[in-house]
Amino acid sequence: MTDRIQNLKVFLEGALNQVCFGDEDAYPLELTMARYFDPGYRQVSDGEELDYAGFADHLRLLRKRVASGRIDVLTALQDGDRVASRHLVTAVKPDGGEIETEVYLFGRFGTDGRLVRVVETSRMVRGRAADA
Repeated sequence: MTDRIQNLKVFLEGALNQVCFGDEDAYPLELTMARYFDPGYRQVSDGEELDYAGFADHLRLLRKRVASGRIDVLTALQDGDRVASRHLVTAVKPDGGEIETEVYLFGRFGTDGRLVRVVETSRMVRGRAADA
C-alpha cells in the first residue's frame, strides 16, 4: 500500500469519526466540520440531499442518538481531487443495540483539501431497518 493511500485512509477515518462520533468537548461540531468540509459542501446519501447546514443538523442528531460509534475505512482511492472509499460504520445505541452499516462514498476535495461534495450509498449489515 502506498503512503498516499494510507494517508488518505487515516485522513478519512479521522475526519468521519471526529464529526460523527466526536465528543463535543474534544471535537466541537462546528469547528470540526469547518476543518474537513467546505462551507458549500453538499451530500447525497441514499438519495437524500443535504447542504452544509442540513449535514450539521444530521450530525447533531447522530451524536445525540448514538452512545458510541466508530468508522473503519476499509478501502480508499484517490485520483486528483476525486476520492472513493468503502467504510464500515459501527454504532451502539443507548439501549445497547448495535448497528453496522457498510458505506460506499464518492467525493471531491476542494483546492484547500476540504470535502466539497459526497455521494454515498449504504447497506445495513446488522441492525433493524428502522435504525437506518
